[in-house]
Amino acid sequence: MGFAAAGAPRLRSAGGAAILARQCGLLKNPNDEGALVDRGVDDERLARTSRYAMFWSWLAAKDLEKAIHLDPKDFSAWHNYGDVNYDAGDDWTHHNHANALRAAGCFQHAIALNPRSPRSYLGRGGCIHLERSAHASAISKGAAARPLLAGRYAEGNRKYR
Repeated sequence: MGFAAAGAPRLRSAGGAAILARQCGLLKNPNDEGALVDRGVDDERLARTSRYAMFWSWLAAKDLEKAIHLDPKDFSAWHNYGDVNYDAGDDWTHHNHANALRAAGCFQHAIALNPRSPRSYLGRGGCIHLERSAHASAISKGAAARPLLAGRYAEGNRKYR
């Protein structure tokens, strides 16, 4: 059973040729920051349509982390790394919001490098909204469990809606 038969997405003609050309370029120069960012974006696109989404997201994150390490002032690496972390989601069952916080920090770096990028502002806003809504729901659950405290936390809960 080959790689394509195992469920991996097949590379289309023009897009597949570009992906293969980038891969060959990275084999010659593994520290090509631009090619790492491009491959990270390609990996994240594949993650959105593949049954191996977690694997492709992991590969995208590794490429973008290396690109950020090579050039910390690259806007597209920071923005796309924030997008990868945002798309990865959080572990809501254990109240672990590390991906949202990491994504918000990456979008903040991207905004500092390019303040004219509306998509970075939207990404940061989405992360902050997720964090605040999680905080607000935790407050309301705690207030419901302790009715005597409901009045004290009602004002704080209204701020996040």
